[in-house]
Amino acid sequence: MSYGYNNFRLEILEYCDRSNIIKIEQDYINRFKPEYNILTKAASSLNFRHSKQTLDIFKSRKLSAEALSNLKKAKIGATLSSLAKANQLLAKSHVISIKDTETNVVKEYSSIRSAARELQINHSTLLNYVDKNKLYKGKYIVERKYSPK
Repeated sequence: MSYGYNNFRLEILEYCDRSNIIKIEQDYINRFKPEYNILTKAASSLNFRHSKQTLDIFKSRKLSAEALSNLKKAKIGATLSSLAKANQLLAKSHVISIKDTETNVVKEYSSIRSAARELQINHSTLLNYVDKNKLYKGKYIVERKYSPK
């Protein structure tokens, strides 16, 4: 650390109920405008970007088995953003199958985008049908199957 651990201190400013924590944190950020607080809005990382140097450090680090296990545990039950879902699809080999329930014809595609083009819809819209297990246009069953790359 550039400024040395001994040059910082940790203080509890206020005890509060969990239901008020974001509001109270925002009040302290607004009041003190802390020099070392990277973010200006409580509970939001909106408009924050890591430096190239920091990103390079993240990419080159090697995590222990315990750290990897803890990260996996932390993800259990987490809701993925649309971008995270799309990245998850791109990280694995997969097949998207579309079955027309009226004709029982099944077509398979190697990407969500190619399947979406065939149905003439946006890939993120199609991904929502996959994730929610809903029929598209009341007649198409859309499924994805993963296989390791």
